[in-house]
Amino acid sequence: MEFVHADAASFDVSEGTAFFFSDPFGPGTFGAVLENIRRSLAARPRRVRVAYFCARQRSVFDSQSWLELDAEVQEIETLVWRSR
Repeated sequence: MEFVHADAASFDVSEGTAFFFSDPFGPGTFGAVLENIRRSLAARPRRVRVAYFCARQRSVFDSQSWLELDAEVQEIETLVWRSR
Protein backbone atom coordinates (compact mmCIF):
# COMPACT_ATOMS: atom_id res chain seq x y z
CA MET A 1 0.00 0.00 0.00
CA GLU A 2 1.25 3.44 -0.87
CA PHE A 3 -0.18 6.81 0.13
CA VAL A 4 0.44 9.63 -2.30
CA HIS A 5 -0.17 13.35 -1.96
CA ALA A 6 -0.66 14.68 -5.51
CA ASP A 7 -3.16 16.17 -7.95
CA ALA A 8 -5.58 13.25 -8.21
CA ALA A 9 -6.98 14.36 -11.57
CA SER A 10 -3.58 14.10 -13.28
CA PHE A 11 -1.60 11.70 -11.09
CA ASP A 12 -0.19 8.62 -12.88
CA VAL A 13 -2.49 5.81 -11.68
CA SER A 14 -1.30 3.27 -14.28
CA GLU A 15 0.01 0.89 -11.61
CA GLY A 16 -3.00 1.21 -9.30
CA THR A 17 -5.53 -1.56 -8.77
CA ALA A 18 -7.25 -0.33 -5.61
CA PHE A 19 -8.31 3.23 -4.79
CA PHE A 20 -9.86 4.54 -1.57
CA PHE A 21 -11.62 7.88 -1.24
CA SER A 22 -13.13 9.48 1.84
CA ASP A 23 -15.37 12.07 0.16
CA PRO A 24 -12.47 14.36 -0.76
CA PHE A 25 -13.87 16.19 -3.80
CA GLY A 26 -16.87 17.88 -5.32
CA PRO A 27 -18.56 16.30 -8.34
CA GLY A 28 -16.46 18.07 -10.99
CA THR A 29 -13.14 17.04 -9.52
CA PHE A 30 -14.40 13.54 -8.78
CA GLY A 31 -15.45 13.16 -12.41
CA ALA A 32 -11.95 14.20 -13.52
CA VAL A 33 -10.32 11.76 -11.08
CA LEU A 34 -12.48 8.87 -12.30
CA GLU A 35 -11.76 9.82 -15.91
CA ASN A 36 -8.04 9.70 -15.09
CA ILE A 37 -8.47 6.14 -13.76
CA ARG A 38 -10.61 5.14 -16.77
CA ARG A 39 -7.98 6.44 -19.22
CA SER A 40 -5.30 4.47 -17.40
CA LEU A 41 -7.40 1.31 -17.84
CA ALA A 42 -7.74 1.97 -21.57
CA ALA A 43 -3.95 2.27 -21.85
CA ARG A 44 -3.20 -0.61 -19.48
CA PRO A 45 -6.19 -2.96 -19.03
CA ARG A 46 -6.58 -4.46 -15.56
CA ARG A 47 -9.23 -4.98 -12.90
CA VAL A 48 -9.53 -2.18 -10.36
CA ARG A 49 -11.65 -1.60 -7.30
CA VAL A 50 -12.65 1.77 -5.94
CA ALA A 51 -13.85 2.11 -2.35
CA TYR A 52 -15.67 5.26 -1.32
CA PHE A 53 -16.34 6.10 2.32
CA CYS A 54 -19.23 8.44 3.14
CA ALA A 55 -20.36 8.54 -0.50
CA ARG A 56 -21.85 12.03 -0.86
CA GLN A 57 -20.96 12.12 -4.57
CA ARG A 58 -22.31 8.63 -5.32
CA SER A 59 -24.11 9.87 -8.44
CA VAL A 60 -20.72 10.62 -10.05
CA PHE A 61 -19.76 6.96 -9.60
CA ASP A 62 -23.16 5.66 -10.68
CA SER A 63 -22.84 7.56 -13.97
CA GLN A 64 -19.60 5.77 -14.90
CA SER A 65 -20.40 3.03 -17.43
CA TRP A 66 -17.00 1.41 -16.88
CA LEU A 67 -17.72 0.82 -13.17
CA GLU A 68 -20.25 -1.42 -11.48
CA LEU A 69 -21.26 -1.43 -7.83
CA ASP A 70 -19.71 -4.49 -6.21
CA ALA A 71 -20.41 -4.13 -2.50
CA GLU A 72 -22.03 -1.91 0.09
CA VAL A 73 -20.70 -2.08 3.64
CA GLN A 74 -23.35 -0.25 5.61
CA GLU A 75 -21.59 -0.64 8.97
CA ILE A 76 -18.80 1.65 7.79
CA GLU A 77 -20.74 3.65 5.16
CA THR A 78 -18.53 2.41 2.32
CA LEU A 79 -19.40 1.54 -1.28
CA VAL A 80 -17.08 -0.49 -3.51
CA TRP A 81 -17.11 -0.41 -7.31
CA ARG A 82 -15.12 -2.58 -9.69
CA SER A 83 -14.14 -2.09 -13.29
CA ARG A 84 -16.20 -4.00 -15.85
